Amino acid sequence: MSLPTIAELSATVGLLTTQVSELTVRLNAAMSSLVTASTASTASAVAAAPKKQRKSKKAAAATTESASNSSAATTTEPATKAKKAPKPKPEFVAAEAGTIRFGSASGKSPYISFSPLYKADFTLDGKTYATVEHYVQSQKYATTDPEYSEQLRLTEKPATLRLLASTKKHPAPADWESQLHNMYTAGSIAKFAAHPALREVLQSTGAAKLENESTDAILGIGVDGCGSNILGAALMVSRHHTY
Repeated sequence: MSLPTIAELSATVGLLTTQVSELTVRLNAAMSSLVTASTASTASAVAAAPKKQRKSKKAAAATTESASNSSAATTTEPATKAKKAPKPKPEFVAAEAGTIRFGSASGKSPYISFSPLYKADFTLDGKTYATVEHYVQSQKYATTDPEYSEQLRLTEKPATLRLLASTKKHPAPADWESQLHNMYTAGSIAKFAAHPALREVLQSTGAAKLENESTDAILGIGVDGCGSNILGAALMVSRHHTY
């Protein structure tokens, strides 16, 4: 086998050089295309991002506005509460002829002052009481719990006295109920002695029977009219007291 001549080797090198040049051009073109495509893709993504973000912000703003409107509607339009049906008034048995009935410390009755909750202060045994009820309930604990007795005497709301005095936290005499008539009588006499105008109303009832129209079967007549009527009895004793 004969060796190639210098001329032949030169021709072969020239051919290879040409082919390498062509491959280099193609490779550069391909790389340029890739770079261009990548740049275009990145630019497209960047351009699209703000639109999505704006859309997201708009959606968030719409959601916030909707929640705000809902909250405002809830605040300005509170749910309407169902009205409670009024409690039926108790039907007391009819009063006998010559009987005067009195009730609470409110209203326009001429006998409104007969209520033990009627404010007309008086002094008894060196202490001042705003109402007869203050006197009675404070006396309940006068010997067993003097401190609580004083607290009841100074209570500003007469209507809460019986509730406060019914507590089991403070000891009370076991025979307390048997003393109620005497307590209400003593308090009533002291009240009418201190207020001549009220005493005149009481004495104007003459010999009429006085009844406390209350469902309480001890202090009043009870719904059936058979209650002890302790308040009415105390007033009748006070009416004939010598002032």
